[in-house]
Amino acid sequence: MRRRDFLTRTAAGVSAYLLLENGRGDGYRFVRSALAAGEGDRRKATGEQNLAEFALSIKYEGLPAEVIAAAKRVLLDTLGCAFGSVGSEPANIAEATIRKTFGDGNTATVIGYPHSATVEGALFVNGVLVRSLDLNDTYIGTEALHPSEVLPTAIALCEENARNGRDLIEAIVAGYEASMRVNDAISFIERGFHPLCAASYGIPLIAGKIWGLPKQAIANAVGISGARGFTSFVVNSGAISMMKAWDLPRPRRTAFSQRGSPRRVLLALPARWNGWRRK
Repeated sequence: MRRRDFLTRTAAGVSAYLLLENGRGDGYRFVRSALAAGEGDRRKATGEQNLAEFALSIKYEGLPAEVIAAAKRVLLDTLGCAFGSVGSEPANIAEATIRKTFGDGNTATVIGYPHSATVEGALFVNGVLVRSLDLNDTYIGTEALHPSEVLPTAIALCEENARNGRDLIEAIVAGYEASMRVNDAISFIERGFHPLCAASYGIPLIAGKIWGLPKQAIANAVGISGARGFTSFVVNSGAISMMKAWDLPRPRRTAFSQRGSPRRVLLALPARWNGWRRK
């Protein structure tokens, strides 16, 4: 029995016992209704499943022409930001760091640098490049968001998995839409968190879509990533150093967790390998 089901039924049973002990005449009817409680909820799709279903429904052929054009525009704009930052101090530090941390690799391109890297390494450096100049796009829902920071994930994973341009467009749309809609619905700042936590919900959709994961595996990845993707807004207090290019000076978000998403991609891997499930 799934853990959630066990807890639901246990709570219902305890409640029923207490009612029976109190001499309720309708106790047995309550037992039946209590044990049946939650059946409808379990059939109801969760938020993670809705996001996964949305991502899988995105097909290039079904996208409006203006959406495809917008995706191409933000891709070119984001690459322009990245190329403009090549050779900057934050980017050079990041590039040197990945060589020591992840070793050499030829899986994914590091924008503007002569040698390829592992996917994790490329995500880190490319994420720094995209963010370093602070010129990438801005979306304002409940608060300001830079949705283009999910693009390094889409680019690196498409390259790793030999996907084509249409697959890249689909992944960009999935990541953008999810991140922006979460931003529309939730104010992270009001809760003391950084608004870019919204990317925690878009990045697993990108990874799952490119990897070809089934709906439930993508939903699991969203749950895992979303639960681990909270960063305190305190990092925006006071003087902000060049570490902002490294996804701001966040204590627990280092080479594995830059806004370019190595941490979030890594958090999606257990769902890909069926090792972790939401229970």
